[in-house]
Order: sequence, then structure tokens, then C-alpha cells
Amino acid sequence: MILLPQKVAYRGTLTGLRISAVNGTAFIDNLSGATLDLGSSVVNAAGTAAIRISSVDGTAFVDTADATLAAALAANAGKYLIITDASGRYLKGWIKAAGTGETLGADVLAGFDFTSGWGTTDAAIVDANTFNATSEYGFVYKLNVFTQGSLYKGSFDAVNSAGVSEVRQSGGARLLADGETGSYYNAAAVSRTILIRSNAISTVDVATLTLEPVLTPSTDGCTIVSTKGGTTYNFESKDASFTYNATSYTYTIYDRDVTALADGSHLVEIYDASGRMLRGYLGAAGDGEDLGEALNVSNCANLTYDTFDGVSPTAFHAIEIGSAGAGGTADEIAFVANGMVKVSFTATLTSGQAPHITQRRSLGSTSIGSQVQAVAGANAIYATLTEANTGVIQFANNAAAEFTIADLAVKQVTAPSADGCTIVSAKGGATQNFSVKDASFTYNAATNYVIVRKAR
Repeated sequence: MILLPQKVAYRGTLTGLRISAVNGTAFIDNLSGATLDLGSSVVNAAGTAAIRISSVDGTAFVDTADATLAAALAANAGKYLIITDASGRYLKGWIKAAGTGETLGADVLAGFDFTSGWGTTDAAIVDANTFNATSEYGFVYKLNVFTQGSLYKGSFDAVNSAGVSEVRQSGGARLLADGETGSYYNAAAVSRTILIRSNAISTVDVATLTLEPVLTPSTDGCTIVSTKGGTTYNFESKDASFTYNATSYTYTIYDRDVTALADGSHLVEIYDASGRMLRGYLGAAGDGEDLGEALNVSNCANLTYDTFDGVSPTAFHAIEIGSAGAGGTADEIAFVANGMVKVSFTATLTSGQAPHITQRRSLGSTSIGSQVQAVAGANAIYATLTEANTGVIQFANNAAAEFTIADLAVKQVTAPSADGCTIVSAKGGATQNFSVKDASFTYNAATNYVIVRKAR
């Protein structure tokens, strides 16, 4: 029998992948940098709904009155949204966050006055709010009203002596019918001109005309960004011929995270720079990082800092005058081979550079984990240990510096966050082990090459 190749669902280089390879509790974390192609992604929601769209770059969002879609948007922050019109044209982007309430900008037609700044075509202005259409579809117009792609909310009410009045964007669809209140319109056309027209020779007396830009979505909508986890509020891609202001659209929400494949039936291979490998099956998506009790319970200790005071199990103040300062926790941290620790603290820097952090057998001895440069402010440093030992977390500076460490906590990481998943050793299995672990595999690398395949 000839076996077909296993389908590759993801292949790429990940930065900052966290690995715990302890038999019985194996997992990987920080997978948010991996994005599945659509063919390998999981569909979380799909349907048809009326959708309001703001497609202007910098403030993109969608909104709806459809309860099913609203619930799907709220439940899928960080997931990928495709909106498709009746002709198969699309908008694509990443759901950033649920809306917190619709907000409106200033009315762009506030205090409208046909006698000031308005032009005519087959029409004559009578007064500030009245005009005569001198032929069928005669209109008054105002330039430079719209921002292309923006969503507007408007109201229009008029008395027409012989026909029907409407508000339009020049070159675009009807914006407001006579008598509409609180209606929405995406200014998709290139023209920035608004016009009010009559379908008959008549006198049009406008009582109400408002047009307010919609700045943020309601609690039923969400903001859209152009990249996964991004902060630029644009759609990732917009079909140039997409039909805006349609009655309804089809939508699909995809989970493009590797954790979406954590179902026990996908094989993962993790490679270091030398081609050494870890292999296992993606078990279950994490539901929140779990930590053990603090392992640092005795006062911190000095090795070579010129000043080392303010000492407690969770804090110290250090000054290095020369170029070889070091100190850290007491020699009591119970490291687990291939296990992961989280070192969290706040560094207040007085001068020089913040210290670099390592895990060691004792202060000044061999490193058995990673080396990470701390930053001023809050720090959360993860490291996988290469051996079982009782050791220390060492802080060190190779140049003059003064700093204070507070809220120091060293804890074993026992389960992955929502950006990670457990690893099992067999397809559909429950034992949290890697099935293959190269004894020389390099943990704590800056990057790893990762392949995820559908298992046979």
C-alpha cells in the first residue's frame, strides 16, 4: 500500500516559541506568530447578515443589528473575517476588538443653507432650505462633503410638490430616501459631492438634513485591523469593485491560529538551527497559563555588585561601579529538566543598562537556561531548563549601572496560555509527552522552524 504524503497545514519560522518538554506535562506556547493559510484554517462562524461597513483607512470597523453575527464577532477577537458581496467580491481583515458603543462625529451638513456653498443642475435655489427642480431629476449639490469609505448616519425629510426627493452621493448609490431617519451609508464612491434631487419638475422644501460620520462601532460590531494582532485599523485587502451598501452580505470567520488544529490529529515538528527535532501531536488548546507557587522564598544574595541592599526574597537594590556586577536569588530554585520557569519582576533603572538574566546552578556558575536582557519596567522572562538542579536566577551587568528590582517571582509554568497547546505523544492520545526529543535539542533559541501536518 502506498501512503499519501501528510498534508502540511503550517510551515514557517517562529520567534520566541516557548517549550516545556517535561514528560507528563509537555506543551508549547507563544504561537501567535504562526498564521495558517485559509485552506488549513478552521471556520468558526459563517452566515448572511446586514452589515454596516466603515472601510476608511485608519478607522475601519464593521457593525450589525444581526444577533447571530454580533455574537460571532464578540466571540472571535483575533480571528480573520471575510465579507463577500453578491458578486463574490470581498473585504478581508482581522477582528481586533468588540465595539464599546457607537460614537458620531460632527454633522457635516450642520446649518445647511442652499444659498451659501450649494450649486444647481437643472434647478434654482429659492431660499436656505428650498429649491425648484426645473426638469426631471434636477438637483442641488455641495462639494467636498464626504470622506471616501467612511460610514455616515443621516436623516432626511422634505416636502416635494410633485415628485419624490432623495439624497445621493454623486456617482454613488442613494444615501437617504425622503422620510428616512438614522440610516447608514458608506461613502464608497470617489466623488465627495452630495446632491439632493427630485424625480419631477417640482418645488422641494427640506425640513431635515443631517449627516454624521460614524467613528466607532456599537457593542454589536468590532474594529478591524490589517494584520494579526496589529494596531492599524485598515482592512487587509479590499476588492476595488466591492459593492458597498448592499442589503446583506455573506461572512466567514476563520481561526487561523495553529491552536485551532490542537485536536490530537495534527503532528508538529520543531527544529533548532542545527536541524535537531522535537516531535509530537497538538493535543488541546491552552485555556490560560498555569503557574506553580513562588520558588524564591529566601532573601536575594550578592555576588560581585559594589552595593547590594534593600534585600528580601522579592527585591533588592544594586550598584555596579565597574564591569562585573552580579547577584540574584538564593540558591534554592528547584529547576526541572526540560521544564519552563517564568521570572517576573519590575526593574527601576537609575543609571546605565538594566541587567541581563540567566538561570544558573549557582551565582557565577554555568548557565542552564537562557540569557535575556531585562528592560526598565515590567518584565516576564521565560526559560526552559537544560537539567534538573537546585540553582539561582542571576542578575548581572557588564558596565556601570544602578537599578532596583521589585516584585520578583520565579514560578514553574505548568500549562500553556490561550496562545499555546498541550503536546501528546500519540495521535488522539492523552499522555503529555513529545514522541521524539533529540537529546541535543537547543531550547530557548530566538527562532525555531515549525511544521504542522495532518496526521495519518
